[in-house]
Amino acid sequence: KYMERFQQHLLEAKKAFETADHLAFVTFPLINDAKLLLLITQNVQRALNNAMEALLSYDELYKRIPPLPSDFNAKFELFKDRIAKRYSIPRENIVLINDINSILTHRRKSPIEFARKDKFIIASETYKLKMLTLNKVKNYVLETKKFIDKVNGVLRHSDRRIN
Repeated sequence: KYMERFQQHLLEAKKAFETADHLAFVTFPLINDAKLLLLITQNVQRALNNAMEALLSYDELYKRIPPLPSDFNAKFELFKDRIAKRYSIPRENIVLINDINSILTHRRKSPIEFARKDKFIIASETYKLKMLTLNKVKNYVLETKKFIDKVNGVLRHSDRRIN
């Protein structure tokens, strides 16, 4: 059951990454609609969170961490404090996961969002703006790829030790 769970998370991460990658590098240049930037960011979030969950599930399986909490913030803290150190996850990956989640949390609470030229803008009630641009989003996609590759490497390396 657990083996399948962390592998399932990794599979979901790869699918979400491929969607984000395709939208950013193939679809966006054709359609050039700033609303796609939000969709790409949501897929990046799905990819990052599933890759993080894959490592958490893996360590839960081997009883290195307590049973996983259900809320994102508790999982993220566990990941940041215990998992990232154990597997030498670069600080940039941790910052990326946090940034993407804070952008999309900001969006959920936001009363106003709009597309302007090549930007997607999310405004809070106090008009605090968060902006998604194609360059920023493409960078998220590239960083997400590095993170998924790192997670994949950790899990593959560990698989060899088990078998």
